[in-house]
Amino acid sequence: MILSPLSLPGFIRTATIMVVVFSALGCDSGPAETLYDPDRSALPDPVIQTVSPSAAAFAGVDEVTIVGSNFSPSPAENYVYFGKERAQLVSGSATELTVVPPATPNPEVGIRVSVLGAVNFSNTWTYALEAAIEPHGGFGKVESATAMTTDAEGNMYVGLIVDGVSQGIKRITPDNVRTDYVSSTFQWTAMALGPDGFLYAVRNIRAVFRFMEGGSQEVFTALTPSSVRLNALAFDASGNLWTGGSHDEIFRVTPEKAVSRFAFDAEVTALAVSGTTLFAAANDNSGSAVWSFPIEASGSLGPGTRLHDVTAALGPGKQGTGLAFASDGTIYVATDHADPVWFAAPGGTLSPLYPGVLRQPEVGGSQIPAVPSLDLAWGPDPFLYLLQSRASGGLAGDSRPLIRINTRKERG
Repeated sequence: MILSPLSLPGFIRTATIMVVVFSALGCDSGPAETLYDPDRSALPDPVIQTVSPSAAAFAGVDEVTIVGSNFSPSPAENYVYFGKERAQLVSGSATELTVVPPATPNPEVGIRVSVLGAVNFSNTWTYALEAAIEPHGGFGKVESATAMTTDAEGNMYVGLIVDGVSQGIKRITPDNVRTDYVSSTFQWTAMALGPDGFLYAVRNIRAVFRFMEGGSQEVFTALTPSSVRLNALAFDASGNLWTGGSHDEIFRVTPEKAVSRFAFDAEVTALAVSGTTLFAAANDNSGSAVWSFPIEASGSLGPGTRLHDVTAALGPGKQGTGLAFASDGTIYVATDHADPVWFAAPGGTLSPLYPGVLRQPEVGGSQIPAVPSLDLAWGPDPFLYLLQSRASGGLAGDSRPLIRINTRKERG
């Protein structure tokens, strides 16, 4: 009797079907195909011939152009490495690759190119990746500062805060040597060195104070009315002190302490003098902007010009908090944006400085920086110092209240 597989018990039927299937799979149908192509040859290895800039670039900032041969005409098939880190490809062709190097500084790193389909890397080109920014001042994890200024030798003067308590004003040399300058229990909002050798400071009240090294503070002037709140100050070439804050006025105080007032319907957050022009970062009903005022020969302040609309460039609620100028007229603006410093060439528009490298972590992806910027001051050329404050809710243990920025420019 011949049984149909369908009449067999379940487990026997399953086994029978499996035998049939495996027998079919095991049938010899001739030689199996292979992925190996004996006629296919590897692409020639890439070769680096020149690199521009030739010796060094800013890590994570500059574009580096590599000229050579045997690169892929398809840009995505080229891979450029600085050491073990892969660079960001900007453009590529069979003979030229342009990349932004990794953001890790390295005094000696090898550049190599890999091409999809080539067996080997290119030759190695020895290169240097320099730091565009780096921490400065040797601040500890519980230290911060509320104001700063610098002298012609590049020494920095900061109001030091430790665990929220003022520790006086310290002097920090370009080599990070810190010494006491004056004792003070106050938290200052702005400082400037006067041509008379005194250090001048304000702290959100109506008085301007000054100090000599190791001395006690004295009141240089107290403005009226008592509601005046001063947050910014700067000196011009004639030794006049310019100051302002939240009183809708800008004040000029001569070396003889004569006071002049100039109406300005805005809250001043920073002041700087470049040549015969006073610049102010200020907030009004339209937002934050940088204004310029000609300083006339008589010492009066000419009409203001709204030079840069900070809020329009950076976004709603953003403001300028510090100003500095390079000798070529470039303006730098410290801000409360996650990109902390913006700049503009004469006649140009504001752009972030070193985006992706000089950038602060955000609070909740809101572009509110965990470490807001307070002020800018020049050190020894080409370095510009950025002062930052640890905000409540910011990054715990952050130890970078002071950043040294290589601008490749000279102070204005």
